[in-house]
Amino acid sequence: MEVTAKHNEPPLSDRLAIDHETLTERVADLLTLARETIPAEITTDDENSKIGDVVKGIRKLLTEIANAKDTEKRPHLDANKIIEDFFKTLTERLTKGRDVIEARGKKFLDKKAADERQRREDAAQAAREEAERKLQEAQVAEDQGKDVHAEIKLEQATQADRRAQIIEKAVDESAADMARTRLAGGGVSTLRTTWNFTVEDHANVDLNALRSFFSNSDIEKAIRGFVRSGGRQLRGVKIYEDTAASYR
Repeated sequence: MEVTAKHNEPPLSDRLAIDHETLTERVADLLTLARETIPAEITTDDENSKIGDVVKGIRKLLTEIANAKDTEKRPHLDANKIIEDFFKTLTERLTKGRDVIEARGKKFLDKKAADERQRREDAAQAAREEAERKLQEAQVAEDQGKDVHAEIKLEQATQADRRAQIIEKAVDESAADMARTRLAGGGVSTLRTTWNFTVEDHANVDLNALRSFFSNSDIEKAIRGFVRSGGRQLRGVKIYEDTAASYR
């Protein structure tokens, strides 16, 4: 069903009030009947029977109201679905294409970060080996009485050690820093580091550690399921048999 705007029609709220005036009147009449015929405290079977009559009338009228609402909503829901489906198709095509090419970029950047980390580790190792070698050369020179030569070698060993420390610190940088690349057209490509997870055993998940992330409504929903399945004892919860009036 197509929804079209008609300039000579009243606002929707006014039109609903006009079209469903009978429903509004019947609601008022039924509530008035309940107020006038049902006492505040029920003491006889006859008074209880009156509740049954009114409740049945309310149930019937609620069904009519729900049907009327569905009839009014249907064209708007249909139009909304058409709109959602149209733009969803465009969005899904774009996001799917983006995901495909970003996956390719991720593979490239992961390799680039790994290569850069290895390069830095190799450079740090080489600097450490150079520092050790210069230190040994300084020791040999000192043993030979070549004090000036020993001092030079010792200074070279110190410098190599400093270089190794700087490079080792760089090795600890994030993958994002390792892979960061300036793009030819402007902007930067890099890796975004996030923490992810895979549930290995749902039955073994530590729910107590997750307690603060459950809302009260989440907990109550779980309790209702527990009670419906026959649970009758639960620490921190009072489970009891209750009643509700039913008229048919």
